[in-house]
Amino acid sequence: MITLQHSASRTLKQSTSAENDIDFVLVDRNRIDVAGSPTSTVEQDANVMRTTSSFWPEYDIIAPADTVFESLDNAVATVDSAGTVTHIADGQTQIKLSSRLMQRVVQKDVSYVASGVDDTFVSWINGSLAKHMDDNINTRIAVETDKIIHDGSAYQTSWVSDIDLTCVSRETPRCTAITPRHVVMAKHFQTKTKISFLQADGTIVDRIILRRMNASPFLGSGTDTVLGLLDEDLPSQITPAKIPEDISPYLPTSTDYVVPCLSLDRENKANISSLVVAADRLAYFRTPTDATQAGFAETLVGGDSGNPVFILVTVGPETIPALICTWWHTYGLPGSGDGPNISQMQTLINSTISAIDSAEGINTGYTITTLDLSNFGLA
Repeated sequence: MITLQHSASRTLKQSTSAENDIDFVLVDRNRIDVAGSPTSTVEQDANVMRTTSSFWPEYDIIAPADTVFESLDNAVATVDSAGTVTHIADGQTQIKLSSRLMQRVVQKDVSYVASGVDDTFVSWINGSLAKHMDDNINTRIAVETDKIIHDGSAYQTSWVSDIDLTCVSRETPRCTAITPRHVVMAKHFQTKTKISFLQADGTIVDRIILRRMNASPFLGSGTDTVLGLLDEDLPSQITPAKIPEDISPYLPTSTDYVVPCLSLDRENKANISSLVVAADRLAYFRTPTDATQAGFAETLVGGDSGNPVFILVTVGPETIPALICTWWHTYGLPGSGDGPNISQMQTLINSTISAIDSAEGINTGYTITTLDLSNFGLA
């Protein structure tokens, strides 16, 4: 059981360029002193058990794997190498985050709360996108545990065997087709000029990337996203990835509640990462809190960059992998990392498609295909 503080004001804390661009997430965690009687309620699409308790506020800092944590006031709080902050005395924490030449200080009040709300997650409510995503993962891993998607020449039996992942290129560094003529990749780990895709029947489809273009800046800040223009259309047997409409209104904004996603790696494995929150620049992921899902999480390492992360949404008889992120940073724990929040980049990506076509002197007429989420209630 994971008990986390409920706070209506809890949001993702992001750095800005003026703060040296160390991105991180704070996840509140309470050390209960006196627990009250629990009552059942609903909070942000989650069924929770809520108590009015007294507790010492503590928190975890989710940050890139090369971040070094240091408490500047151990009399108030300590922090370990994983970013776990422990209350020592009432006051304001001063936790310094250092990463290569970058650093910043996290300040947060950890004074004793004599009477505060504390929620324990139980389940997702019916009809929510979070429950839909959770069910699409759980029903599959309950009957199949193999994770290898294909061996380079043939698709294997895995927990995602029924999902069309032909949009993902075969080789590392990887890219993902988003139209029959355009691919998306990580800027810092770009795919080679010659790439290939694997059809469901095992046919290998080769293509050449004619031109690349940054999809940047995005909301006043750079991204790790590059688009590539292929030398010719992909065949109909390769299905470009859909991009969901902005997922943030449909999922909890509180970092208490995480939802599982399909994440790929350099070894063609179908892993699971839990989305903490999709902010206005990055999507942040952590180790799943569900024990079974956590067994499908792996720590991101060199070579995993640029691999896609999908939400799984069933439309009619088909479960669609909708692209929300490509891996950028690892946070050093299974399933944990971040990447561009592609669900908020539709306009930018379409304008980049137009620009890259124009630069090559052609007009493919393609735009991305957006996945409509309006059948789900807002969180």
